[in-house]
Amino acid sequence: MTRVVVAVAALMLSTLSATAQPFDQQHAEWNCVLRRHVGNDAAVSSVDYAAIQADPSGLRGYVAQVTGVSPTQFEAWTDASQLAFPVNAYNALTATLTVDNYSATSIKDLGGWFSSPWMKRFFTLLGKERHLDDIEQGIIWKQFDEPRIHFAVNCVAIGCPPLGTEAYGASQLDAQPEDNTRVFMRNERRTCTRAGPEVVRAARLV
Repeated sequence: MTRVVVAVAALMLSTLSATAQPFDQQHAEWNCVLRRHVGNDAAVSSVDYAAIQADPSGLRGYVAQVTGVSPTQFEAWTDASQLAFPVNAYNALTATLTVDNYSATSIKDLGGWFSSPWMKRFFTLLGKERHLDDIEQGIIWKQFDEPRIHFAVNCVAIGCPPLGTEAYGASQLDAQPEDNTRVFMRNERRTCTRAGPEVVRAARLV
């Protein structure tokens, strides 16, 4: 009987210990995925989704960390950490949606007649079932009102900013979005097209 009690107590302690593990604010696992699979040449980035699909362990591991964060944990972080978290989560979850539907020609094909892939609820974040637009509009824009962050979130469409080769860190939230903004605006393929001698169409940013 004593052994049973000890075993149960040990199990409870190990469970509590696992639950209490702090979230990695350096986003190391996501950093590893980006550095291995994202190529960046100035204004254009390329993502090797085939390689990620072949070995998704890094991406899956990071997403498990992200979706395991509780609202209480999140609220205890600094403002900078709270902003870096949904930006990285958005990019990693978009990559997950792409990898899980790799046979699709475009991410836009994953939506229906009356819905878009960015409105598809396929994950839980901060205790709620959510979609990608919920992260961008409901968390990033609503809570932080930082316009440059548009150039940090990657929606896997040609008009979207390129995915960077490193995760967004709390200490770099001024420099990284600023750099991404310059990179995006230099790329005419993403920002504008010439529709006629005197007509230029600009990309819609939000």
